Amino acid sequence: MKRIALILLAAVLLLPAVQWETEQVTNERWADSYEPVIAVAPDGSVRILFNQWDNNEERLYLKVAYGSAGDWVIKDVAQVSEEASMFYSIDVDAEGNTSLAYSDWTSMENSDIFYATDEGGVFSPTNLTNDVDIQMCPMLRLDTQGTPHLIFIELLEGEGVVQIYYGWISGTSLVDKEPVTDTFSLWDFYGYDLVLSGNEAPFGRHVFYIGEGGYLWHAYTLPISATSPQFWAQEAINDIPSEYPSARIDASGTIHIAYDADETSIHYVTGDIGNWHDEIAVLADTETTWVFAPRIDLDPNGDPHLVWIKSVNDWYDLAYGNKLSGSWMSEDITDTPDEDEYPGYDRYFAIDAAGYGHVVYDFPDTNYMWQIYHAKSTEPLTGSAIAEQPASSNPLNLEIRGSSVHFSLQVTSPLRLDLYDALGRRVTCIASGTYAAGEHSIPINSTDLSAGVYFIRMEAGGYSACAKFVVTH
Repeated sequence: MKRIALILLAAVLLLPAVQWETEQVTNERWADSYEPVIAVAPDGSVRILFNQWDNNEERLYLKVAYGSAGDWVIKDVAQVSEEASMFYSIDVDAEGNTSLAYSDWTSMENSDIFYATDEGGVFSPTNLTNDVDIQMCPMLRLDTQGTPHLIFIELLEGEGVVQIYYGWISGTSLVDKEPVTDTFSLWDFYGYDLVLSGNEAPFGRHVFYIGEGGYLWHAYTLPISATSPQFWAQEAINDIPSEYPSARIDASGTIHIAYDADETSIHYVTGDIGNWHDEIAVLADTETTWVFAPRIDLDPNGDPHLVWIKSVNDWYDLAYGNKLSGSWMSEDITDTPDEDEYPGYDRYFAIDAAGYGHVVYDFPDTNYMWQIYHAKSTEPLTGSAIAEQPASSNPLNLEIRGSSVHFSLQVTSPLRLDLYDALGRRVTCIASGTYAAGEHSIPINSTDLSAGVYFIRMEAGGYSACAKFVVTH
């Protein structure tokens, strides 16, 4: 029979620096490839969407690279105009089918949104908007059923204002095109992101955008019913100059956002409608350093990870950070003085189902041709940064007594208790919900646990605590 022994001494498991294996994806002698964005399939294989300028033909192409380490296949999507927007988007469904969206100028006065999928083996783009308006910067996301959802901006020519629109795609048609926002100044717009909530239709839709005043805004609809009308509501999340929001939603419905504040700091925001917590994750440390365009993703445990662009003396590199140890850490992914590594404008960072991180960027080769590179973490990003606190040092008074978790709450509060293994991987949720003020005891079911070291992590009332125990035979 197994028994649980309390380890009395506090310990900290330090998270080592993340190592990245980098490989060159393209190898074109007479073409420059640049501004890649990424999507990761359920099996861990990668899709990279990028622009490629053929110097011999003097033509611009949109292409997709498929593959994983050492095995890449590149497919053409379309030839696009030289003035085509650098904003394009890609996603992949549970079956591994790839969908993408981009904008292109169809005349000197008209730009449309195009959509393509590889379900038939090749990409055959279709014009979704095909009207006299100027539509640009599509952002495409697939829901859990594989249906594409799309946001884009519509530019009112001559007025210097834009409006964000939403629609979903059925076959090759854009359905239910509707305005997400009122019009606002083009000069305030600095990016947006779309996340979908719920596991079945109708899905909640959340658009995070830089809008009026240059602030971070949230537009949303809630999944009332399949037949009820959906109305977009808006709320301002902050009141500081902001840029390039990136967002994800976890299994519990909590939204995680990253953005940069005027390129001087990277912020992390979490919460839900009307209840947001904003904190600084990264601060530029010198007058010649800028940090901007962060991208966020969640590991299999639901913990946030960030990658952002760091400019030092006007040279661009990529950096990575997480808060697995309870506070934000940061480290370089690339560090090449006098050379630039630069990604695309949509998601250039993603975490696969096994927890490995993937980053894409462009970089000049030895012949000074720009090529696409893919970096993958050598270990899952879940890491092992679980730290134990003695009961006397945390306000939750978290302790393991025998085979039960004991804690106390000063006020009634939502809480969550999760069990982690020694590598920092979440094993199960022991308890979640709202608990009354006072002392509580919750049993630990160790029947199916292998012998070894485990951690109980508790979050409640804005505090967190961790206690360690050992299962032995």
